[in-house]
Amino acid sequence: MASSINFPGTNIQPMFVDIARSPEELRNGLSNRTLLAPRTGMLFIFPVIGVQSMWMPSMNFPLDIVWINEAKQIVKIEANVTPCNGNKNCKSYSSDIPIKYAIEMNAGYASQIGLRVGLQLSF
Repeated sequence: MASSINFPGTNIQPMFVDIARSPEELRNGLSNRTLLAPRTGMLFIFPVIGVQSMWMPSMNFPLDIVWINEAKQIVKIEANVTPCNGNKNCKSYSSDIPIKYAIEMNAGYASQIGLRVGLQLSF
């Protein structure tokens, strides 16, 4: 399923995302994909609000992770998260505070389009 994310009150163009909400989709995310087209990403919708974590096994390219609270505001941006080799010793990345959503996008894209903590999203 695909959807768009909008950035009200900015000049940022909408971003198109695949949605991950099932346990399998949340677990796999963008793993095993060879590329991610410009202005696209994956929106993770977690079943429970809480501190969430991600790791990068089976990833083929670096990502930015944007952590979003229940009110759809950006609360943290993890920039240039690099893939790990195999499933052992992969670093885990955490939201630090309770969230409901996260977006994975190409590394550098969050900065390129001007995403920042506190920015309100619409989806």
